[in-house]
Amino acid sequence: MGNDFFPVGPPNIFDSIGIAVLQLVEQIIQFLKALVDWIWKNLLGLLSDIVYVFQILGKVLYQAVLFIWNGIQKVEGFFKKLWTGFLKNIVAKVFTLTRKVQLWLEQKLAPLIKFLKTARKY
Repeated sequence: MGNDFFPVGPPNIFDSIGIAVLQLVEQIIQFLKALVDWIWKNLLGLLSDIVYVFQILGKVLYQAVLFIWNGIQKVEGFFKKLWTGFLKNIVAKVFTLTRKVQLWLEQKLAPLIKFLKTARKY
């Protein structure tokens, strides 16, 4: 098998190809592992960014609802004070005055209305 030029024997070309293929497969596996690691790290970063965005949106929405709620309460307070402090008294006085005018008119015009009813019969 051996001689002076090749002490162990001639090199086997298939061994070299096998080694090259194994190295290529190893590099592909390392690349895929690095790719999966990169995707995983970026996915976690993306998920944390998404969570952060939703936290901010939640705070903004809370503040907007709180602002609207406080505005509604202020408007309610304004109209409540307007009604109880001003308009309620005026409306009550207008109704009372209207009732007094109605009673006065009925009292003063009752004889005339009675006469007209009897005149209409004839």
